[in-house]
Amino acid sequence: MKTNSQKKFHLLLLSLLITTFALPCVYGNDIPSPETYFGFRMGEAKKLVNYDQLVEYFKLLANESDCITVSDLGTTTDGNPFVLVIISAKNNLKKAQNIKNIQTKLADARITSAAETERLVNSGKAIVSVNCSIHSTEIGASQMAAEFAYQLITKNHPNAEEILENVVVLLLPAHNPDGLNMVVDWYRKYVGTEYEGCRLPWLYHRYTGHDNNRDWFMLTQKETQLTVSEIYNVWRPHVVLDMHQMGRTGPRLFLPPYIDPIDPNVDPILQSEMSMLGTFIQSDLCAQGFRGVITQEIFDAYTPARAYPNYHGGIRFLTEAASCRIATPVIIKPEELSMQGDAEFLQTARWNFPLPWFGGEWTLRDIVEYDKAAVWALLTHAARHRDMWLRNAYTIAQHAIEKKNAPFGFLIPEDQHDSNAAKQMANILQGGLVELYHPVESFEYRGKRYSEHTIIIPLAQPHGAYARTLLEQTFYTPPRVHPDAPPSRPYDATTHNLPLLMGVFVEKIEEPVDIELKIMKTPVENNGVIEGDGKNRSYILERETNSAFVISNNHLESNGTILCTTDYFNIDGKEFSPGTFILENVNKNSNLEKLCEETGIRLIGAPDNFDVPTVQIKKPKIALYQSWTAPMDEGWTRWVLEQGEFEYSTVHDEDIRNVAFLDSYDVLILPSQSAKSILDGLNEKDVPKQYSGGIGEQGLTNLKAFVNQGGLLIAFDRACELPISHFYLPIKNVTAGVDRDTFFCPGALLRLLLNPEHPIAYGMPRTAAAFFYYSAAFDTTPENTIAYFSHNNLLMGGWIHGSELISGRTSVADVSFGGGRIILFGFRPQFRAQTVGTFKLLYNALYYASFLQN
Repeated sequence: MKTNSQKKFHLLLLSLLITTFALPCVYGNDIPSPETYFGFRMGEAKKLVNYDQLVEYFKLLANESDCITVSDLGTTTDGNPFVLVIISAKNNLKKAQNIKNIQTKLADARITSAAETERLVNSGKAIVSVNCSIHSTEIGASQMAAEFAYQLITKNHPNAEEILENVVVLLLPAHNPDGLNMVVDWYRKYVGTEYEGCRLPWLYHRYTGHDNNRDWFMLTQKETQLTVSEIYNVWRPHVVLDMHQMGRTGPRLFLPPYIDPIDPNVDPILQSEMSMLGTFIQSDLCAQGFRGVITQEIFDAYTPARAYPNYHGGIRFLTEAASCRIATPVIIKPEELSMQGDAEFLQTARWNFPLPWFGGEWTLRDIVEYDKAAVWALLTHAARHRDMWLRNAYTIAQHAIEKKNAPFGFLIPEDQHDSNAAKQMANILQGGLVELYHPVESFEYRGKRYSEHTIIIPLAQPHGAYARTLLEQTFYTPPRVHPDAPPSRPYDATTHNLPLLMGVFVEKIEEPVDIELKIMKTPVENNGVIEGDGKNRSYILERETNSAFVISNNHLESNGTILCTTDYFNIDGKEFSPGTFILENVNKNSNLEKLCEETGIRLIGAPDNFDVPTVQIKKPKIALYQSWTAPMDEGWTRWVLEQGEFEYSTVHDEDIRNVAFLDSYDVLILPSQSAKSILDGLNEKDVPKQYSGGIGEQGLTNLKAFVNQGGLLIAFDRACELPISHFYLPIKNVTAGVDRDTFFCPGALLRLLLNPEHPIAYGMPRTAAAFFYYSAAFDTTPENTIAYFSHNNLLMGGWIHGSELISGRTSVADVSFGGGRIILFGFRPQFRAQTVGTFKLLYNALYYASFLQN
C-alpha cells in the first residue's frame, strides 16, 4: 500500500508529465499581458502602440513561450525590420520545415500521389496568415495583434488549445511598419489639440500610400516582395486574412462572400471557401452579439492586384471594420448611417445583414474586439476543418495540372520592341511560382519560326491559373442588379494584363505543341555589353528599352555628352530611329560597362563621322510637386523616376508660392489631382496651418510665369484641369462633367496611336496600351497631338462604356504657352508602377526640356 507521501509524489510526477508532453506550449508564470506591458488596454481611447513597441513585445513573448517565434524577414522601404510572428503548438514549431514540405507536396499533384495525400493530410496543419494594418491609418488590427497573440499562447480562450494544435498562425503585426510608426507619431503629436485624429499630410508608405495593396502581381515594393517570397511562397497558406478598415458610417464589419465578379481563373473550390468561411464567421459573431456585420456588399475578388493567394492554393479573405478617428472615439447618429448612399439600407435586417447596428459611440476598442472575434472564429474553423483545408489544397492542385481545355499556354518571343520589359515580365511570373520553359531547339508554330530563346508557359502546371489571369487578354463584363439596371461600378480596375501593361508581345498557344522543353530554373539574365573595337569615341544607345535611361542619366551624371538624333539614319545596313542616343566621352565613365551588364543594355560603337541631325541632351532640373493632400500618384511618380535614375527635387505649395523658387528648374511635374485640390489644398480647420492651403493665386501666377519664360510643365490626368482651365489653353477635356450613363471607364487598357517622330514618343512603337482610370481625352488640333485614342478597336482589355466619346481624341498633347510648353497626359503613363510600356513617355518628356533650350 502506498503512503500519502508516495501518492503525492506520483501525482506530482503525473502532473509534470502531463505538463511536459500534453500541453501545446510552455511559458513563464509572469508573462505580461499587453495591458500590463504597455500600461493601457489595447484600443483604449487616445492610446496607441507603434511598430517598434509591438516588435519588442512580441520578442518578449517569444522569450517567455515555446509557442511563438519572431523572425526578421528583411528591411522595409524606410529601413525598419519586417517581422513575422509564428504561433502554434511547441511541437509544430519544432517541425516547421516538415510542415512546409507537406504544403509544397500538396501544392503539386505531379509529385504527390493520391495515396500519399491522406498521410500528408493527417500530418499537416492548417496554415493561416493574418496580415494586419496594410493601410496604416486602419490601425485597429495592429493593436489587436498583441492582445490576440497573448491570449492564444496563454490559452485565454476556449478554443486556444485546439487552434494551437491544428493551425500554424503566420502573424504580420503590421504589413507597413514605416506607416504605422508615422501614423502613431502624428497622432501622438496632436492628441489633445484641435487637430487630434487629423489626416497625415504625406503618404504613409513612401511611394504607394493606400495603393500598397494594389501591388500583389507587379511586386514592386519591398514589403510585398518579402511577403510573397518569404511567407506565401514558403508556407503556402490556406487562408490569408487581410484586415482593413472602411468608413465610419457604414456597417461595423464586412466579411465575404464577395460581390460578383470573381476572376473566373480562381478555382471554384476557393470561391466556395471564401463564402463558407465568411458566413461561418458572421454566424459566430452574431451568436456573440456583435451587431452590424455584413456580407456580400461593396468588395469584389476580381483582380490579382489585391489577391495573390487566390491563385496559389489559398484564399485572400478580407475584413473591413468601421473606423473611428484613429484612436479617438466618434459618435454615429442613426440618421448618419448609410450604405453606398442608401440611408435606409442599414436600418433593416436582411439575409446578409441579420443583426443591424443602430448607431452610438464607436471606439478603437470596438474595432479591436470585432477584429479579434473575427480572427478567433476564422482560426476555430481552420482548426476544426484542418483536414478539409489540406485536402482541398491538393484537389485544387489536381485541377491545375489536369487542365485540358484551350489554351495550351503562351509563348514570349525573343524578338521584342523592349527586350528588357520581356525579361522583367518573365521574372515577375517566376516570382509568382509560374514555371517557364525554353524549347530545346528552335521550332515552328502557325507558320512562324521561334528561336530556342523563346519562353514557353504551359498552363497545365500548379500555378497556371495565375499565368493565365496575367497573360490572357480579357474583357470585363460588369454585373447588373437586374437586366434593366445600369452596370454596377467595379471596386477597382477592370484589367491586369501584363503584356499590354508592359509593352510585351505574347502569343497564345491554342493547342498543344509537340516540342521538347527544358525548365528555366533561374531568373532571366540581362547580359548587356559594350560592342566596339575599343577605339570608338562615340557609342550608339537605342532608346527602345526603359533601361536606356539608366545608362543615359548615369552618363550625364559622369559629365558625359549625349546627343539625341532627330531623324532616321543607317549604319552598316541597320536603321536607327529618331531619338537614338549618341554617347560621347564614354572613356570618362568607368561605371558604364557594369551598368550595361546589369541592365542588359547594348552599346554599339559608332563610326567617327556620320551625318545625322542631333540635339544635345542636358541633365534636366526636375521639380516634382508634392501636395499636402498626399495624392498617391505623386508617390508612384517618385518611384518611377528613381527606377530611371532621374534626379528630382520635391516642391510644396509654399515653394511654388515663392516667386523666385521655380527659376532653378527646367521641368515641373504635376501628378494627378484636381485643380481645386492643387489651388486650395487642405482646410486649416482640418490640419495644422503649415499644411493647409494650396498653391493659391500667387502660386498659379508663378506657374504661368515659369512656363511663359521657357519652362516645361507636365500634367497627369486630373491635374490637366489646372492648365486647361486657368491658363486658358485652346484645348478641352471631353470627359469633364460627363455623367456615367454617357461615358464610364474605371480602369481599362485602351489602344493608343503615337507619332514616334515626336521627341516625347521617341523609342515607342506606333501602337501602345494606355491605362485609362477615370482619365481625360482632349479636343485639340493635330499640331498639338502627340498621341490619340484609336478610332477602331479602342478597348484592349477591361471595360469601357460610351467609347465613342473619346475615340480619335488626343490623349497626349504638346501645347505652347509663351516661351515654354505644357505637356498634358490624359492618362497616367506611370500608373501604380504597372504601366511599364508607357514609362518611356514620362522619361522622354523630361528630356524634352533640352529640345526647348536648343
